[in-house]
Parts: sequence; C-alpha cells; structure tokens
Amino acid sequence: MEEMNNENAAETVFPSERKAFRTLWLKDLALVMMAAVCLLTALAACGQRKEEMSREQEVAALETEMIDFFQETLERNYGRKDAVDLLAKGMLRYEFNYLLDVDKRRMREINEKLYKGGWLFSYFLEGRNLADSCNVRLFIPKGMKMKDFYQTDAYRRTMEDVERRKAKGAYVNVTVVTDSLRYAMEKAQVKGMTLPFKKQAADGFSYWQRELEKSSHPALKKLRDIEKMVGIPPSSLVWGMLSSNSNNICADFRTNREVQLYLTLYLWNFLCHFANVDFYTGQDRTEAVMEQAKKEQEYIILGVDSDGNVVM
Repeated sequence: MEEMNNENAAETVFPSERKAFRTLWLKDLALVMMAAVCLLTALAACGQRKEEMSREQEVAALETEMIDFFQETLERNYGRKDAVDLLAKGMLRYEFNYLLDVDKRRMREINEKLYKGGWLFSYFLEGRNLADSCNVRLFIPKGMKMKDFYQTDAYRRTMEDVERRKAKGAYVNVTVVTDSLRYAMEKAQVKGMTLPFKKQAADGFSYWQRELEKSSHPALKKLRDIEKMVGIPPSSLVWGMLSSNSNNICADFRTNREVQLYLTLYLWNFLCHFANVDFYTGQDRTEAVMEQAKKEQEYIILGVDSDGNVVM
C-alpha cells in the first residue's frame, strides 16, 4: 500500500518538474537567441564601421597622393614644394599663356583612382556641371564667313551628332567662335573654371560635408561662406586671394593640410590642362591636340564627347 502511494506521489510530482524544466529550457533558449541577436548586431555594426573606415582611409590616401604630386610639381618647376604663390603670379603675369612641367605618368596613375575609382564625382564634385566634355566647340576657319561655315558638311555632321546625344538625355552646349578667338576662348575656359562641390551627399560622405564645411582656416571660411551665398565662388576671387596671399592662403600652404587640399583640388584643373588631360574625364587629349594642329588649315569642328573622344 505504501509503495502504491509512493508511485502516485511520483506521478503527481513529475509533471510539475517537467513543466519547470521546460520553463527553464525556454528561458535558456531565449537568452541564447538574445545573445545571438546581440552578437549579429555587433558584427554588423563592426563591419559597417570597418567599411566606413576603409572609405575614409581610401579617400585620405588619395588626397595625400594628390597633394604630394602637386608639391612635387611645384618643386620640379620652382625649386620648392610650397611655391603656389609663384605659380599664381606667373599664370596671372602671362595671362595663362604658361608652361609647366608635369609628370604625365604619375598624373595618369592618380587619375585612375580619381576618375575610374569614382571619387571625383562621388566625393568631391556635383555631377559634371561646367564640364569640357559637355561642350562642343565649333571653330570657324580664318577668312570664312559664318553663313558659309553653316553650310559645310563638317558642321552638318557635328550638329547631327549633337542632336543624337541630346535625344539620349545628354546635356550638350554648342559654342561657335571664329578660329582667331580659339586660344582666347580656351584660355578663358581654363582660367574661369570653378568647382561645383557636392554639398548634399545622402550619407554625408563628401569633401564639402566632411572637410571644407568644418575648416577653421580664415581663407577657406571666406571661400565657403561666399559659395553658400552665390553657389560657386567666382574664379576671380580665388586668383585674387592667391595673388595677394589673402588670409595667408599661400603662406599656409606650407603646413596647413586643409589649405593644401583645397588648392590642390582647385589647381588640379590646371595641372590637367598643362598635361593635355580633360579635367572632367581624365582622358588624355594629346592626340586630339596634335590632330587639331595638323588640320589647322582645314574646316574642322572640334568637340569632346562624354567619353573624352574628339568629335570631328
């Protein structure tokens, strides 16, 4: 009888123990799952931080390489790495009819990262506003009247190509000038070039948002404030500051990385120009320039398409 009572008691206690065990097991499972979720979240955050650090390191390395190249170019031409004042005075003195020795091989290597790596338009600049590659320049040969020029096959073929590009949604600006004004126009285009900085990157990762907007240097603050007011600071302002060392912009080029980077970016266009490279595409234009010289006496129409190719 006593044995039967013990068996009944065991049967009575066992279900409650099993329920307690199940409860503990579920709690342990919940803790394990929570720990797994926390671990995955931490790993994802770590991966995101690592990716962000990788982007920051990559763009910082590119900026340093560009600054070093610009300083080496100044030293090659003027004997010192901080001779940005001499470059500015020389270009203004000779009205941009100026020669500069540029290492095209090194520039090509850097441009591979700047252009093909996508940094120029994803980090530094907004789109291709004011780009050479969006312009088609029509030069009327010396001695030819404009009305006769409009009847040439070269003019007709080029305008047909322009219309095809426009139909695909491309922005193309057509400029007609006499051949005698070609040099003046090209010089003005280089001299008056401005930088439309990318200001509203969705993730805040742009030169303007991460670097220029936070700069405390008085010269860069002045340029930044004017850009906020008018959209793009006039090139005359930049060259005026360079020629007069306004706010120590030239003097501080020696040691201030913020100034070094801004002036390197701004003057990269001129380094490209001296090396016959299209600033907005990174394409080498040497062959195009040589071909232009060969056909100087012919009825030519010279333009550059979105890929940096010459349009005849």
